[in-house]
Amino acid sequence: MEQIITLKQLQLKINVDETVFLSAYTKLITRQNELLSQEEIFLLLKVAAFCLNNGEHEVNKFGYRIILRYSNAYNDYI
Repeated sequence: MEQIITLKQLQLKINVDETVFLSAYTKLITRQNELLSQEEIFLLLKVAAFCLNNGEHEVNKFGYRIILRYSNAYNDYI
């Protein structure tokens, strides 16, 4: 089945690619926490908060996944 990419999805990808989010997220999920700067951690948590407040189930799950990975990596559950 062919997936159709909408203009909104393309714009979101361009906006994400212009940030350090992908690099920071990669470090988080590959357990390279020592390489994450404070700015990258802040960006990850900011994106997670945005995703959790989005309203779409899949986006909410992504935000939760970021929070869960961060919490487990840093033993910070507050």
